[in-house]
Amino acid sequence: MILIAAMIINFVMAPASSLMPLLVTKHFGGDALQLGTLESAWGMGVIAGGVFLSAWGGFRRRIYTTLVGVVLMGAGIIVTGMAPSTMFWLAVVGNAIAGFMNPITNGPLFAVLQATVAPDYQGRVFTVVNSLASALAKHPRHFDDLFCNLIHAGEQSGKLDSMLDRVATYKEKTEA
Repeated sequence: MILIAAMIINFVMAPASSLMPLLVTKHFGGDALQLGTLESAWGMGVIAGGVFLSAWGGFRRRIYTTLVGVVLMGAGIIVTGMAPSTMFWLAVVGNAIAGFMNPITNGPLFAVLQATVAPDYQGRVFTVVNSLASALAKHPRHFDDLFCNLIHAGEQSGKLDSMLDRVATYKEKTEA
């Protein structure tokens, strides 16, 4: 059940990051600098959230930590998406909050998986979580090694959505 929850949470949150370039260009009238600012705010939030979770340790019941993380990550994404076009700074703050909550959401889920899955099976379970790159590799005519390796890196780093966006941008430029 925890495995399914982890996959659903990350699947539902992924589109928000994929639509970030449209938000920046169409809503805020920005360019690569503003997109980089939003992505940097996310990244700094992730680092700060990881440090915070390491120092704090979360609630005794890990699922409560994940639930708080999901709610506040959603709030950060809503703030980012609902920021008026004249308040780009508010979108940056919202994205930093969402990034901060990412390790607070995912960290306890993976800790629960490590605690509940027998060590002999952990490799198999984490392989299921990280199986997207493997599935894509089975179709080399459509997904080359670079594509598969970037997706694998995104899965391992927890930034699959960002990596998919980068791959799409790369493909658009090279196939144009």
